[in-house]
Amino acid sequence: MLPVSRRSSMECSRPALIVGILCLMVCAAVGQDMCPGRYCGRTALPDNTSSNCGSCPRGSRALDHLLCKECTEPLTAYQWLYLLFMVVIVLAFNFARISQHHHDEDGQLLLHLSNFLEVSVAAILTLLSYAPQGHVKLQTCGVRQVSDWYPIFYNPSPDFTNTIYCTSEVVYPLYSIFFVFCGYYLLLLVPTRSILVLRVQKASNLESLYDTMFFLPVWALCHAVCAGLIYYAHPYLTLVAVFITSASYFAFTLYKRPFSESLLLNVNFVATSTLLVLASTFGVGSLVMFYERSDLLPLMAVGIAPPLIFAITKKHAIPVNLTCRART
Repeated sequence: MLPVSRRSSMECSRPALIVGILCLMVCAAVGQDMCPGRYCGRTALPDNTSSNCGSCPRGSRALDHLLCKECTEPLTAYQWLYLLFMVVIVLAFNFARISQHHHDEDGQLLLHLSNFLEVSVAAILTLLSYAPQGHVKLQTCGVRQVSDWYPIFYNPSPDFTNTIYCTSEVVYPLYSIFFVFCGYYLLLLVPTRSILVLRVQKASNLESLYDTMFFLPVWALCHAVCAGLIYYAHPYLTLVAVFITSASYFAFTLYKRPFSESLLLNVNFVATSTLLVLASTFGVGSLVMFYERSDLLPLMAVGIAPPLIFAITKKHAIPVNLTCRART
């Protein structure tokens, strides 16, 4: 009779042994060897054979280290929110730059509208450019782990000498689609914004345009390097940014202009407050979609919290009131 420790170790190794046997049976049935590496696969050829192990064609990923499978999965709600986050960052940056460099309210409104149309048209053109072409929908290979965004670091070397290069867009199209969007956006931005600023406003204040042309490559570089991290962290980044922006914006707004009905009628104040509410709701909604907890959807109502807290605590935050209370 085997000792208890030895029997337990054999029982623990049974699942791994079964999985190994099943993999060998699958390979024998297909008549192929499994490819090394995490993202290597074989491509089906017209003569009913398959290629050597290597990178999968664009729009496909390796299935169980064997054949490359075409991406046919629809995007999840969280993946759509991730793409929306990348686009909204561009929209929000332009909104801030326009508000800073253009003080004429009519001109601001026109430029904000132009900014929104430029981003929207670029996003629609980007969606139409991807398969199925001509439809505003996307098909993906899915995202299983962070390493899916960085296959370049997982090229195998079976003999420790020669490397098999299997780098491809495993998370198709979530990685490349933002670069396509940037290209369309620049094509729309430069002529449209220049005409509006120079002709409509009768001014040569192109600083908002220059800021955008500087920011867009920087944001694209951040996406190229940190896309996998941004994919998982963007809900938290959104909520932290909303918290900091709300605290600073409402504090400076209250310092410059006491809270009153005239402040509620101010276009910039109402627009900024609305954007903060939408951003907070977006962050909470992204977390709910990531964890697939539909029962937590009512938590999206906390998006109204920033301006609500500002309205409730306004009397206690005015420096004059605090000074008077301290003296009394």
